[in-house]
Amino acid sequence: MIDIGINYLAGNDECYRILKEHNIINTIKFPGRICDYEHMEGCLKLAKELNLKIDLHGLPGMTPAFSCMSDNFVSNVNWEKLKEVFKINNNINRISTHIGLEHADSFEKYSDEDVEKMWKKNHDDLEKGLEYALDKKVEIGLENIPGGFKFDTKSLTPEYISENWKLADFGVYDISHAKLGANTLKIDFDEYINRLTSLDKVKIYHISGNNDKVGLYDHKPDKHVLLSDEEIEDIIKCKKLFPNLDLIISEYSFESKYSIGKELAIESIILNAIAREENIEMIKEKLRYLEENLANDISNLEEILNQI
Repeated sequence: MIDIGINYLAGNDECYRILKEHNIINTIKFPGRICDYEHMEGCLKLAKELNLKIDLHGLPGMTPAFSCMSDNFVSNVNWEKLKEVFKINNNINRISTHIGLEHADSFEKYSDEDVEKMWKKNHDDLEKGLEYALDKKVEIGLENIPGGFKFDTKSLTPEYISENWKLADFGVYDISHAKLGANTLKIDFDEYINRLTSLDKVKIYHISGNNDKVGLYDHKPDKHVLLSDEEIEDIIKCKKLFPNLDLIISEYSFESKYSIGKELAIESIILNAIAREENIEMIKEKLRYLEENLANDISNLEEILNQI
């Protein structure tokens, strides 16, 4: 069975509790929006209280660009502080972050040998730091970065992404990042996914809506809003690419039509249905039902969950 998780957004503990009790989610992801020690402590405490698994996708002070060609990748991580924080909850077995250089940097500035050396250094530094902080080794996974920003286009290509998945302990696939990458590369989305390899390495699937119909986030290429009806078919199509997938994570972060609580609930319930392989029309009908009948303050969430 594929696990279902959702971003940790502080202040929504009751929503997470209900979703966990009804077996809609079993995982919480840090960071959800803010990557600092206060929010990390809140996430770890909530996970322990609700018996949720933890999906770790970065650390306070860590640069979210794994192949960055500088000493910045984990140089600002306070490992002593993390060791103390992890005493709250050390139920962590893997971490993931993004493939690629930092913004506006270019692979043309570096030799292949230098890039390979830095890749290994970053991997080893992160592995050793976490082993110190957690008193155990964890796996390191890499995620495709989005187009629409000032990332070197080589890092957006399916070939570069696939090679990094092959080298890493596991891969992370983000569908919104993939669509934005294909758009920047000026290739069809189907061509983009057909050129991906090392599909067996992908364990985690990131999903968040990118159809900003209310126009609140026109300036953001990667919206992180509530998924829409039009996105469901592609989400299901991409899910079938990865035979060893064990976690689908909602990266919902910004409210777009309803309250954060309502959108967290809808996103989780729909992804749970996708993981159970309900058919597309049933899932779309469930989405419409939730949008029409779930109260904006989610006061009737348990009632709705008992009905569907």
